[in-house]
Amino acid sequence: RCITTLTECEKLYFFNKQNQKSYKVIWGDTLWLISTAWEVPYQEIATFNNIPNPDLIYVDQVIYNPLFK
Repeated sequence: RCITTLTECEKLYFFNKQNQKSYKVIWGDTLWLISTAWEVPYQEIATFNNIPNPDLIYVDQVIYNPLFK
């Protein structure tokens, strides 16, 4: 199933993370969710953070926003 619209809760989640320089991963996060919140392609975040497999991130891992180089 493909999700094409965001719930109000998801919009709030994204809004609260938009201007963050870094983010600590919690259970259920994906690089795609973080990239959507930051409005940065997930591939760019993966490259900037030296993440070889963008499908594999870990709880408590700190992800840095490439917009704040």
